Amino acid sequence: MRAVTIASWATLGSRHATVGDLLAVRVVVNELRRNGLSAYHVLEGEPMPGLGEGFRIWVCGPVDFSYDKQQAVLGRDGAGWIVSSASVIRSMEATPVLADLSTARDLAGSTAKADFAILAPATAKARRAAVMLRGHQPEYRQDHSIHLSVERGVRDALRSTGHFPLALGTACPDGLDPEVAAAGIEDLFSSSDVVITSRLHGIIHALRAGKYPVVIDEIVNGGKVSACALAFGIPFLLPGEDFARQVVSAIESCRCRSAEEVAQLRETMQASARDNLNRMLRLVSSNAESGSPS
Repeated sequence: MRAVTIASWATLGSRHATVGDLLAVRVVVNELRRNGLSAYHVLEGEPMPGLGEGFRIWVCGPVDFSYDKQQAVLGRDGAGWIVSSASVIRSMEATPVLADLSTARDLAGSTAKADFAILAPATAKARRAAVMLRGHQPEYRQDHSIHLSVERGVRDALRSTGHFPLALGTACPDGLDPEVAAAGIEDLFSSSDVVITSRLHGIIHALRAGKYPVVIDEIVNGGKVSACALAFGIPFLLPGEDFARQVVSAIESCRCRSAEEVAQLRETMQASARDNLNRMLRLVSSNAESGSPS
């Protein structure tokens, strides 16, 4: 039996492939298995030169030979490949076919068909992680790579634990009432399995949403986030070696926190903020009565 080589946008590097592309590849692989065709190879990342003999399937289109990487996979004429996209399933046997494919999303005049991704098995309920990272902080004169190492560690941790990341920020969308924006953030936090944040207000929104957050300080030797965490007894992480493993451990620890612990921490912080607010009000009242600010 001749081997089957399967390539897709994922072959050109992960940033080229959508979730649907990857599901479509899985559908093709499962169908080959179901029909007893076990001699197949899925190309991932940069392919090795010389694919040898056998069937070659490019899953999901379009095929556009303006991509240097795609030419490296299919060759400049694409001969011998079966193109399997939403609209095209045919062998690429001659250059005239390639001319049509390189100037249109799919083969001109072809009848649209449903993409293979629709045939993928139903998915289970996702484990979601709400991620709110601070990013580069020029006010601390820190190198940008600190943020990148945190981002990489969080990404690796979530991949290993099977969490789907929801990337969130604290900026208020233009024209949106801040209470509405806060409600949106906190709704996503409350419905997530875990909240990971390196922002001070990420801690605040998480506690308001009833979640004990995984707290990360992206500043070497610590900044305001770890200062807040220390003040209220919240565990926190600093970037370092084996950071992804530390994030995984912190995720499991935070998932074990009870609702009572979260409520107690929220009430402690509320009491602290109220005490500070009252102090400010007393200063304002005192200065108003004396007629001169101190």
